Amino acid sequence: MKTEPRDMTTNRRTLLKAGAGAAMVGSSLGATAIVNSLAAQGDASSRIVIMTGTEAETLDPHLTGTRNTQIITEAIHSGLVKRDVSNTIAPDLATEWSISDDELSWTFTLRQDGMFSDGTPVHASDVKYSLDRILNPDNNSNYISQMSAVESVEVIDDFTVTIHTSTPFSALDEILSDPGPRILQEAAASAGALEDYGRNPVGSGAYMLESWTPGQSIELVPNPHYYGEAPKNAGLSMRFASEGGARTAALESGQVDLITALPPEAIDRIDQSEDLTVLVADSSFLIFFAIDHGSEPFSDQRVRLAANLAVDRQTIIDTILGGLGSVANSPFGPGVLNRVDLEPFPYDPEQAKQLLADAGYADGVPIVMWTPQGRYLKDRQVAEAVQGYLSEVGFKPELQVFEWGTYVTERQTDPPIADLWLIGASIPGAYWNLVNNYHTDSDYPNSYSNPEVDDLISQASQTFDLDEQSAIYAQIQEIVFEQDIVHLFLHGQKQVLGYKTGLTGIEPLPYEIFYPETITFEE
Repeated sequence: MKTEPRDMTTNRRTLLKAGAGAAMVGSSLGATAIVNSLAAQGDASSRIVIMTGTEAETLDPHLTGTRNTQIITEAIHSGLVKRDVSNTIAPDLATEWSISDDELSWTFTLRQDGMFSDGTPVHASDVKYSLDRILNPDNNSNYISQMSAVESVEVIDDFTVTIHTSTPFSALDEILSDPGPRILQEAAASAGALEDYGRNPVGSGAYMLESWTPGQSIELVPNPHYYGEAPKNAGLSMRFASEGGARTAALESGQVDLITALPPEAIDRIDQSEDLTVLVADSSFLIFFAIDHGSEPFSDQRVRLAANLAVDRQTIIDTILGGLGSVANSPFGPGVLNRVDLEPFPYDPEQAKQLLADAGYADGVPIVMWTPQGRYLKDRQVAEAVQGYLSEVGFKPELQVFEWGTYVTERQTDPPIADLWLIGASIPGAYWNLVNNYHTDSDYPNSYSNPEVDDLISQASQTFDLDEQSAIYAQIQEIVFEQDIVHLFLHGQKQVLGYKTGLTGIEPLPYEIFYPETITFEE
């Protein structure tokens, strides 16, 4: 059967409660140091200068799930399919695709003008190499669990490739549309060690890597062989600062053109400037603390419930996020397809205290909390507030704060070192969201496992009946949110960008990436 592009959207007192025990792991430059550093880097006026809160850990799309990084990897690489600015699955390297009658084979026809940045054509063999590379367990790709139903990839001819699945797998196009499963040039990716490609990527996207100066910038220039419309700018200069104040200072001083995660407290000031503009957009990000289910105290469901009842989410939203969020009432973020609205956890510290006492922790219980800084909107401040709320009901939390690159590595330790670690999930599709966060084979080593949930996820992915999918996904959401209480659920966030007035073509997708090739200054 022939498939059509799918629309994955839906009809869509100051908090100083935190204890003084927060420890910073890593370092960050203050606002003045950031601005001085930028000024020393020279004139980048011919390019769009963009500053995010985290530096890329790699430019290998198969080995990162960080949205800030994926702004860059997506600019360099193409996939079989992608999401357009309306969040609809649309053609990219593949011009069309079909599914066999037995629903076990997906055949993709490639565009014949697809070329890598070195001028060589994109062939079906590159597609096979790339997907096989993800599926190789030795490579520890972020995407192997999501593609577990893929049995083999077959090259039919130079411009035709078939993906065979072990069972019907209705979520394949959802998976392939993410910025992760992108197509690499086989010759470049196989030339050295696995980690080498992330410093020397060769893709078929709108840009190519010019240089990467760690800790300073990543420079991209247009790919002269790009098959799509040429970028409307002369290139990109990607800069990084984990502190919101540093990003804001860089914008206000004119050193950068656009920043992500503009701090809420700066919005009014920026918005009143004739030279600067604020964009607040919807986001599919759900912010939560992942919980270690494999050890005490959180192996006890009563303790997980106590943690969820201890936190006043609305006050965090109102005072720290400046109203730019919504109380979590689902294990999915706002706008995720097949999301259902459930009853949010009330703020009930007295019941939280009683639950801890019932679980044997009347005298309190020490826990370790981790958070990144600069990755999510006011992430450190949110974590400090949660630390304070948990302290008030009997937890004895130690909060550790990490720079993002360290955090990405340390949070994968199995078994986990922390009891709680702050995470944001922005995946726009239900299947990937569930596999990534709630399946036994989840990417997070939190030891959560429920065979019923695993089975239901499989059932949903094996049917192409949309009504049946929706009913199953609704059942799963109730289990993980209300019954198993998998995480310390917090809030959905908004995405906030600040940029120079006159900059156009900024169209952020709900999962907080954007396509920079459309960004330019008005004539």
